[in-house]
Amino acid sequence: MKKVNNLKIAVIGCGYWGTVIVLTLFKLGIKNIIVFDNYKENLKTIKKRFSKVFIKESLKDIINDKDISGVVICTPASTHFKIAKKFIEKGINLFIEKPVCLNPLEVQKLQKLSSKKKIFIMSGYVYNYNVYINYIKNIIKKKELGKIRYISIERSNLGPIRNDASSIWDLGSHDISSSLYILESLPIKIEANGYDFLKKDIYDISFLRLIFPNNVLVNIQSNWLNPEKVRKLIIVGSKKMLLFDELNKKSPIKIYNKYAEYPKLKTFKNDFFSTKANIYKGKTITPVIKYRPSMELELEHFCQCLIKNKKPNTDINYALKVSKIIERIKYLK
Repeated sequence: MKKVNNLKIAVIGCGYWGTVIVLTLFKLGIKNIIVFDNYKENLKTIKKRFSKVFIKESLKDIINDKDISGVVICTPASTHFKIAKKFIEKGINLFIEKPVCLNPLEVQKLQKLSSKKKIFIMSGYVYNYNVYINYIKNIIKKKELGKIRYISIERSNLGPIRNDASSIWDLGSHDISSSLYILESLPIKIEANGYDFLKKDIYDISFLRLIFPNNVLVNIQSNWLNPEKVRKLIIVGSKKMLLFDELNKKSPIKIYNKYAEYPKLKTFKNDFFSTKANIYKGKTITPVIKYRPSMELELEHFCQCLIKNKKPNTDINYALKVSKIIERIKYLK
């Protein structure tokens, strides 16, 4: 069986995220990394930082390289389809950063092409590999929080601001993916509001409301015009409540032994105190979870899929589910 250090991986796009991917691949033991970018300055920068990378000045050179094990595409989302199609036609397995494409029709075309060529496409929904999201998924499955009532997610910051995709595609797609993953179901109802302050039809702030089976409500706010960076997920259950604050490195997850319910009385007296809900407050637990970078776990999974020729957890079919949800959104002003 081929080992990780025998893989030959190409990275297309060497901006900020492409640089992070190259660094992570080196950490995983990949020694043969090829990079390409249309912007020569990006190539100079990445070569200066990683002297052992192999620079290619033509995409065609990589497409025609018969020894390539897999390709990572992290160019602007609007270019993904055209680039991916060329590699699929050559029978090369792909990792495409999210969103795979900016509409489900293109994702479906890639799905059909990859199936025909018998190769896989892995989509870069990195939070599905996050140790904290997987911890949350596990305790929901064990019903430790009780019946899930609602989930509230906020992902905000001042920038980076894109000109080819709205905040719901760039930021919110992560949280849509996380919701699908931890709830293990698809929403049955979708509502949204979006506002384009800077550029027409590019929504800077989006408010998304998803209703899942068992009447579970998920509210998602995506915003790149916020003065402070926020990365929070709150889950309210019938027994306990949970907070995941990604920016709190010391204790990112807190489980609150708190809940509210009305007293179980056959009849209510006509006064305030007998009809109000009871609030229960217990201890707050901060679980100790062994951390490992999500990108590292995600790309490790990609490498194992290349070695074992197996389907990725976040394959093209999964990307299509997320894409179809975003496509169904009708912004109401």
